[in-house]
Amino acid sequence: MEAQNCADVENYLIPVGMAANSALHISGVADGLRVSAARDAAEVKISLGTALDSEGRVVVVAEGGVVVTDAPSGTGEEPHTLPVRAEGVALPTTGHEPGDYRLTVSWREIEGSFEVMGTQQSGLLQAPWLRLVPAAESTGQQVLLAQLTLGTGGVVKGVGVGSRRAAGVTAESLELRRPLLDSGAVPSVGQVTAAGLAAGPGGGVELNVVSADGSGQLALAVDGASRKVRIPAGVEVDSGPVDCSGGIRVSSTASGFDTGLQLRNTASGSRTYGMYAGADGGWHLSDKDAASRDRLLVDQAGNVAIGSAQPKRSLHVEGTEVHSGGSAGGFSFADRTAASGAFVENPTAGQRWRWYAQGGHARLWSGTDQIAIGTGTDGDALDVPRRMRVRQGSDSSAGIWFRQQSSGTDNGLVGMQDTGHIGLYGPTAGWGLVMDTASGKVRLSAGLEGNVAIGSAQPKRSLHVEGTEVHSGGSAGGFSFADRTAASGAFVEDPTAGQRWRWYAQGGHARLWSGTDQIAIGTGNDGDALDVPRRMRVRQGSDLSAGIWFRQNSGNNGFVGMEDNTHVGFWGSGANWGLSMDTTNGKVRTNSLETGPLNAWRVDTGYVNTVTSPGYLAESVGGELSVQGHVGYYALSVLGPAGMKNHAGSAYTVLNLTQQTPGYLALDVNGGAIVVRRSAESSYSIWAAQAVYSNQALVSRDHIVTVDHPLDPANKTLSHSAVQAPDMTTQYDGTVVTDERGEATVYLPAYVEAFSHDFRYQLTPIADRPVVATVVRELGEGSFTLRTDAPATKVCWQVSGKRHDAWARENRLVAEADKPGEEQKTGEFAMPPATTPMPATTPDTRGR
Repeated sequence: MEAQNCADVENYLIPVGMAANSALHISGVADGLRVSAARDAAEVKISLGTALDSEGRVVVVAEGGVVVTDAPSGTGEEPHTLPVRAEGVALPTTGHEPGDYRLTVSWREIEGSFEVMGTQQSGLLQAPWLRLVPAAESTGQQVLLAQLTLGTGGVVKGVGVGSRRAAGVTAESLELRRPLLDSGAVPSVGQVTAAGLAAGPGGGVELNVVSADGSGQLALAVDGASRKVRIPAGVEVDSGPVDCSGGIRVSSTASGFDTGLQLRNTASGSRTYGMYAGADGGWHLSDKDAASRDRLLVDQAGNVAIGSAQPKRSLHVEGTEVHSGGSAGGFSFADRTAASGAFVENPTAGQRWRWYAQGGHARLWSGTDQIAIGTGTDGDALDVPRRMRVRQGSDSSAGIWFRQQSSGTDNGLVGMQDTGHIGLYGPTAGWGLVMDTASGKVRLSAGLEGNVAIGSAQPKRSLHVEGTEVHSGGSAGGFSFADRTAASGAFVEDPTAGQRWRWYAQGGHARLWSGTDQIAIGTGNDGDALDVPRRMRVRQGSDLSAGIWFRQNSGNNGFVGMEDNTHVGFWGSGANWGLSMDTTNGKVRTNSLETGPLNAWRVDTGYVNTVTSPGYLAESVGGELSVQGHVGYYALSVLGPAGMKNHAGSAYTVLNLTQQTPGYLALDVNGGAIVVRRSAESSYSIWAAQAVYSNQALVSRDHIVTVDHPLDPANKTLSHSAVQAPDMTTQYDGTVVTDERGEATVYLPAYVEAFSHDFRYQLTPIADRPVVATVVRELGEGSFTLRTDAPATKVCWQVSGKRHDAWARENRLVAEADKPGEEQKTGEFAMPPATTPMPATTPDTRGR
């Protein structure tokens, strides 16, 4: 029992790895060993942990062990031990004088009797050594855990870090490795180099990373002399794994080009640009040329200077000119008033102004172009689209002087005679024409005032023109007159439709305008003698109907108008009313339809040559019939046989039906068959772009499937005939492989037994020797079972049946039947036998 206890003590009490005088490590705390103390308590607590002393020995404070401590001063006791519990070690600080101390740990070996894990042991003990050393004394080989300040009675007054440090490794280079897992044909686990950190040959540090192919690349270098950081591959900062929420700061105590952020391109002929905060409190963007000049400067007040070192305004541009160009070029400035002085993104007139150039003019814009200044070559040196204001200055009147180049002097003035009169002035004639701005009366230099007469000695109206005609021309030429009613009889500056009318001429037409052109009268050369852009109203007068007569050369040849109060149509001098429509229901009635296309929303056979004799069509259209369904109506409804054919060699469709309303039928045939005959130029009698649905049996002389030829799809087709049988035969097939007993179960869809019955079976084994295959359980509950006399045999199976669903039971196929009476016609066969002579042309005896 003692031997067993000694072995336990020896195994547990030697947690120290000996590596005397090791130069591979730096002594310090490796893990844990946290020091804590309640204020004014005479005790400190040290948590579990590990340290490495200066001799390379590993010191471990572990639960269940002990630590060695010095006996209190003056007691004369030998060193004794303290137990290590889960929360660590409690070290008393009583018996120490007030002052600063260092709490250290190291390794010690003592001999004696010790209590370990509740039992008394004796022998040689190697254990951690905790000491409180006065701060003035050297700790030697001890590892510092904390700096303590003790008061009277050894109570703890303060805890500090002191020179505590972590254990480390001293090396010229450090290799970082990563695990490697190879999941290939021969799985393996190992380690490969991921990166290396090494001291540079000239000082500093270099970080190399290893690519997947094993090659190393320099990722980061810090120069030992200049302390500059070089990153050969550049720096990428995004919103992903790199968090730059705190921003990037470049700090310097100096000021100048080399103290901020530089953008450098090493290509030949390139320059370096730098941004830095200057000693003047401004932000500088500089160009590293011979003078290192500032290209852009923002001073402390926020003023921006371009080409200047001292901005005088919010934006100060120093140079020969400021240039703005391109599709959005110009210079924008806001109103000075407080209400609109700020920038407005989508300004209205007056909120923001812009000078820009376009079309050979300098234009001042605010909501629209307010003024345009040109070169004057087209007479538009100054173009003001609305008004100009001329104000009186130091001279006697306000106006505009006009000068002809040949005279060299001012020849005429348009302006104010005085406060109440505006007129025309000539240096010799004086004021020749003056208007009173209050009354609107015009005064001529001859003394005429009031009504104006032209060509008459006595004006009868405000303007009286006597002569053969009154002429108005030019870009705004015309004659304006207002409505006579009291509400709108006065002159309206910006009239709407009906308030003011104007006759003017343009584009070879006389036009009557009111809001827009209401009518235009031309010379008739382009067929537009009278052009009405909206509607015309024709009212019945003293004659029988309201309408429009049409005349070719001589005589009235045709009439379009009302037959009576409820019918509108076409009338001819020889044909009478050839086509008319009932205005109450939209039905169209016609005397006859000749060769030509008929396009209508709705064609009612009751109004299109209604014929009641049996054996005749309701109508015959000798041309194209295109019918588009109106909203809520069939496109074409046929209550009898419909026979349609095209002329030989024609490239047009016989019948084209388009239904404009989803959910309605384009063609509804009720009461007779549709007979379609194939022409010599077509490969098909009926061609459908989608599936064809039939509620009854689809009867045909043959069932052929034609597809693009898989070997030559561009030039050939491939046709197969469907399998035919007198019974309504169904067929299901597939392959299956038998198991080790030679059995296999074949599963069929659930609908098979509901759709078919009276099943037959065909089995074909696939093997290199004769194999017998039999059905050992017939089809039932969705499956049948087969067996072969050899295991693992592939079997091709086929099951056929006869339809016995509800529709098939009610419509059982009759294999042999007599032709209907109307089809028993001499010389006409659906498929002529090879021995039957046929006439050169099979007569079409159907229809009329």
